[in-house]
Amino acid sequence: MYFLEQHRLKALFFPAFLFLIAILAFGLLIPQLGFYWDDWPIIFLAQQGSPELLSEFFSYIRPLSFWTYSVTIPILGVTPLHWHIFFFLLRLSAAIFLWLILRMLWPKAEQMAQMASVLFLVYPSFSQSSIAAAYSQHFIVYNLFLFSLYAMLRALRSQGKRWVWLLLAILTGIAHLFTMEYFAGLELARPLILLAWFYTPGTSFKAAVKSAIRQWLPYFAILVGFFIWRVTLTMPQDPNPLVWIGALAFLQATLQNLLTVVVDAWSKTLSAQLIDFSDRAVLFSLSLTVVTAFVCFIYLQLSSAKEETPERPAAQATLLGLLAIVLSLLPIQMTGRTLLGGLFVDRFSLPAMLGAAVLFSGLLHLLLRKSVYRNVLLAVLIGLAVGAHLRSANLYRWDWEEQRRMYWQFYWRAPSIEAGTALVGPEVMSTFTSRYAAAAAVNTLYAAPISADGQVSYWMLDYYDDLAAYQEDLENNVELRFSISNLHLVANSQKLVLYDNSNYGQCVWFLNEADQYNRLADSGITEIAHLSRLDLISTTQGPLPNPDIFGEEPERTWCYYFQKMDLAQQQGDWETVLDLWEITEDQDYTSNLQFGRFPVIEALLRTDREQEARVLTADILLKQPAALEKLCYAWNTWLPDAHLPQELAEAGC
Repeated sequence: MYFLEQHRLKALFFPAFLFLIAILAFGLLIPQLGFYWDDWPIIFLAQQGSPELLSEFFSYIRPLSFWTYSVTIPILGVTPLHWHIFFFLLRLSAAIFLWLILRMLWPKAEQMAQMASVLFLVYPSFSQSSIAAAYSQHFIVYNLFLFSLYAMLRALRSQGKRWVWLLLAILTGIAHLFTMEYFAGLELARPLILLAWFYTPGTSFKAAVKSAIRQWLPYFAILVGFFIWRVTLTMPQDPNPLVWIGALAFLQATLQNLLTVVVDAWSKTLSAQLIDFSDRAVLFSLSLTVVTAFVCFIYLQLSSAKEETPERPAAQATLLGLLAIVLSLLPIQMTGRTLLGGLFVDRFSLPAMLGAAVLFSGLLHLLLRKSVYRNVLLAVLIGLAVGAHLRSANLYRWDWEEQRRMYWQFYWRAPSIEAGTALVGPEVMSTFTSRYAAAAAVNTLYAAPISADGQVSYWMLDYYDDLAAYQEDLENNVELRFSISNLHLVANSQKLVLYDNSNYGQCVWFLNEADQYNRLADSGITEIAHLSRLDLISTTQGPLPNPDIFGEEPERTWCYYFQKMDLAQQQGDWETVLDLWEITEDQDYTSNLQFGRFPVIEALLRTDREQEARVLTADILLKQPAALEKLCYAWNTWLPDAHLPQELAEAGC
């Protein structure tokens, strides 16, 4: 009994080590992460939609994938923390499954299996783990694929329960393919795994091939069925259909993708730009790199003290890993895409991570015969990858702070907005949330209803990408149509609200006609500032933003009072403007950008406090000369019969 307990405890050492590495790579910033990019349509539909709308959202190219969210949303809800913990566990479990598979495939190469597993866990080609709600589906499917491989090998090894394991392997093979096509290419690596299983010392290669083909037949039938289903049923609606791009282009894409996964993925883990002693976050990530490498080396040294991996499994792993990379990326290349360029394009490297991890593990054992050398090299690689993942998560952490800053300012400035309105900015929302994702976020913010056919209340537009080409038509009430899957908005150019969030991290500006003279706002969007319909905004208080998503309301400092002054100015409520201004003065809330004080100038002019307005005007011009043109416009518009302040008159207003 004692021996069994010790054996079970020893079997937990490596999963515990994996958990530690996962915490260092992905867990430290989880409480400070939020939602991004494709998370937002899912969260919006989870909060405001129906199961039917959510199902339709995925049906246009993945009609059977909805089931993953029908299971997870009722459990995880719309709280970011829940999704990030869930994604963390999915990534960890996938690494554990790979470990179990490889130690069955090569039972005398335990350390090689461990190395491949920990490499797979933190492989740096994929840097979007912070987009947890969207990519949870990918890693659910990844786990299904890996479990199918595991069950397949268990069926080959088992006697009494062989058919149970075989049935599980087939069912999960069907589930992963028909849920999402991402890992279809990896299915072509399955017969290679079977060949490695059967091609053992004393077995002829020909006999091993025959056995592998025989065992692969049911999975091959599933793959053929999937391909027919995919091409005939879903591909007609897919914007990226399978095409033959030509032999030369295909070879080029293959080599580009291979080098991107094997070489370029590591280039972002260490570069000269990281040597910056003034950046505490980078310094912390580099320190974490060193600590992780040390911990990893100690563990590997202790676990490899009595093991020497035979050459045959190392050679097989090297070849299998290389072929798995190429095969896994076939579907991407067949749609004419590569891993080069684009903010979110590294998601296509997900299926190749498995092959890359196995390849590196095999190469380390094949080329470095002494365990200490390969342990040092692997520890360095793991440390670099962990540091890179932390830096990536930190970028998402700051992006979530920026998003929340904007969402709350939207809510303060525009408590409610007329349905059918398009909000237009020069750079929509944030780096990791733009356009349709930002539209879903804003509809979530206002708890806006969705019609049965997917019509939403608001859309977010990037002026340069969405409207610049129509600028001449915007005056003529041109119809605007925007959509993603089944979510859509039909609006027109008479229902635009313009905002600017490019003003050096200061408060968001909702633009009005006077902002055509705002020289600190984006120069493109100020040209159409007169089209901004702020009358679509009302003071009617809508529901408070869901605290499960957006957190508690931030502390009310300058930007809160500025947004409320700006709203009161729009409403002509001059006493409220001045009351709020008095609070900011008492609390010493200020901004480096003097444009935020324009509501006060108008309130002073409208309440016969002209002298105070003159003093404030002089102060604004002194601190921010770029405000001159807007100050001229303000005085000539708000009090046209008054003598201009001396500073404006001398400047040529």
